[in-house]
Amino acid sequence: MSRCRTAAEAQGWPLAFVERPWLHVTIAQLADRTAAEYTAADRRVLAQELQAAAAEIEPFEVMVGSCLSSVSGLVFDLHPDDQLTALIRAVRAAIERACGPHAAAYDVGVPHMTLAYATGDADSGEIQRRFRRVRPSHAPMTIDALHLLDVAVHAETAFTWTEPLARVELGGQPQGVRLQVRSRNGRPSASGVQLADIDPWEHYRDAGIPANQVHLRTPIV
Repeated sequence: MSRCRTAAEAQGWPLAFVERPWLHVTIAQLADRTAAEYTAADRRVLAQELQAAAAEIEPFEVMVGSCLSSVSGLVFDLHPDDQLTALIRAVRAAIERACGPHAAAYDVGVPHMTLAYATGDADSGEIQRRFRRVRPSHAPMTIDALHLLDVAVHAETAFTWTEPLARVELGGQPQGVRLQVRSRNGRPSASGVQLADIDPWEHYRDAGIPANQVHLRTPIV
């Protein structure tokens, strides 16, 4: 992962990198209200439903990589994704039970881990060519917990959050609740990515909203 970032930074490509403490795999995003509109009681009910869902799924391993580039940024592909997809479905069902169907409407798309978001134009072919030289191009990552997060988005540093609101261990392990998927040692171990030639913050500027004041709806990472 660090080699991919080093390669991208050396070329001066227009990217907003997700810093290591905030690297994540998005499992779901609550789409019906902003995080501030969720009460403590709402979050307790959600955490209980997530714990019940997570208890049915044992920790599992995915392979992270290889390097991909697209119009939105740099991403790591995740595969095989059958267990990850099952986790996404279980979490969505838990959100529907706790918060209603509108809260679970967000589609996370093909499972991935984002390294950086594009903030300008770049030649994705050249980017892809350079990332093919990064070795090793794949690395295993264990997914053993979910974290519930109140996320802020910034033009310079992409996503950030403070202490997770809750942590849910997979397989019914008796912990608490939080929400971000990471490896057992606390650091995603991966090598691979994806890039972009659009500005993901443009819609915020067009709406007259400073990017560093925009808060995403509460996600399950």
